[in-house]
Amino acid sequence: MVDTLVIDTGGTFAMEENELGALVVASEYKINQRLSDLFKSTSTSNSFKYTPLPQDQRIDSSGAKPADWKRLADMIYAERENYQAFLVIHGTDTLAYTGAALSFLLHRFPKRVIVTGSQVPLLEQHTDATNNFIGALMFAQHPQTPSGVFVYFCNKLMRGACVMKVDAERWDAFCSPRMPNVGEIKGGKPCVNREVADALAKLTTPACQPPGPVPDVDQCPLVLVLYPGIDQCHYTFSAPAILIVAHGTGNGPQSLKPHIVNCLDKGVLVAVTTECLHGETNGAYDACVATWDQRIAPCRSMSIPAAYAKLIVYLGFASDSGEDNHKQFKQWMNSSRSGEMNTYPDPEVEILTRPDSKPNIPP
Repeated sequence: MVDTLVIDTGGTFAMEENELGALVVASEYKINQRLSDLFKSTSTSNSFKYTPLPQDQRIDSSGAKPADWKRLADMIYAERENYQAFLVIHGTDTLAYTGAALSFLLHRFPKRVIVTGSQVPLLEQHTDATNNFIGALMFAQHPQTPSGVFVYFCNKLMRGACVMKVDAERWDAFCSPRMPNVGEIKGGKPCVNREVADALAKLTTPACQPPGPVPDVDQCPLVLVLYPGIDQCHYTFSAPAILIVAHGTGNGPQSLKPHIVNCLDKGVLVAVTTECLHGETNGAYDACVATWDQRIAPCRSMSIPAAYAKLIVYLGFASDSGEDNHKQFKQWMNSSRSGEMNTYPDPEVEILTRPDSKPNIPP
């Protein structure tokens, strides 16, 4: 039996309709009662403690801030000796960003942290909240689930730093487009992809050392989404870092290059990722932003949420400036810390991106 701390940060999961038809936060008693009723008809262990954040600390997912990530990571880290696993309930709008941020803030965390939520409130008759909660709890308590941060949604267990929201309405709202899933529910049982789990263990838990204090991440980079005609606009960049969301394999208009190089000369950190669900920034074309200047960090196969969160965590602990800072930043962005990107040509980690990696039902 595994003791799991369930932290309800807010979002659709714990809401209900009032008499006017508007969604409002349901009482803790109603949610606890509903969760208790779920386990009267299932064999899943209900060894968990449901803890909603106080009303003034609840996170509106669409308005989540890096400071919220830090507060949540601090809370989990503070309870690391009291619980064997953690289940975080979160609103779906920025759930992928929180999953990525926790992956970096709780790097090498020796316990399982699973982030989930729902598209429909738990108290509704037809809802995805019940399956998401029970499935996430099953993986939290499953002995073959590796340590680290994950997102569970619609029967899929995915790496926290590899998830993107791909649907605003359907229950199957999240996917891991560039990396294989860690597991899935099959036949009502948790099924862990052993090859992926073993490879992740080598990346995330050497010697199972707990992380140090989480950094101050209350600094926000500018996210610059490229579009046709952007080079005709006039921008003033005033941020410690810029994440460029480029076309295809990381391409952009050459006329934007002088503006980016000027930012680099002023000490601004620059990284580039792709707008596409699949593929990576690989510098195959002259238009590739990463080739404009050696100080630009290509994000390779990282998702947009992962690249953004990883950049913010770097800003939280970086103290250097100038060329050394650019070098350290590029090295940071190009090293896989939580399985968030491919790490070719390391043969031990190729399995993380191999398309034929399929879940295996444990004996």
